[in-house]
Amino acid sequence: MPWWLDSALVALAGLVVSGVVTVVSKRTERRRLSRDDVMKVHREVIDAADRLQELPVWPVEKGSPDPLVEELRRAVKWAGIFGAPKENEALGQVYKTGRALGKVISEIRLSSSPGRRDEVDLRVRPSLVAARHTFDKAVELFVARFRERVEILGPYRAPIATDEPENE
Repeated sequence: MPWWLDSALVALAGLVVSGVVTVVSKRTERRRLSRDDVMKVHREVIDAADRLQELPVWPVEKGSPDPLVEELRRAVKWAGIFGAPKENEALGQVYKTGRALGKVISEIRLSSSPGRRDEVDLRVRPSLVAARHTFDKAVELFVARFRERVEILGPYRAPIATDEPENE
């Protein structure tokens, strides 16, 4: 085989390898950008859920749950665009249980009055505790599904206990 044919084959092989590396690196970059976008949008859901979860029943001056439920709805809707089927199912539960929590807070405000140190009346407290617990579990499921999606290994455990007794 002539020497110039060997050189041409080496050059051609170099071009092919270079092209493959470029395609793989661009695919990795697209995947990374997509992951960053997904993480940002999903964080907005978690932040909106936290704001709703932390809304005290009393005093009323702390705000209405309605704008927080609306904020959660918008975040869930936007995150659903990026969501995989399991995530979207969990997102639906986050919104449904968040809306129920907002409704419970509003109903308690209409049907009772604040107790000593702005505590929630003992007769209606179980419904609030149950709504908060159900909402927490829905958010935890969503976070677990999201972690699977972005390939974070291991089970999800909330680093902060959310089912501690409340001073409401």
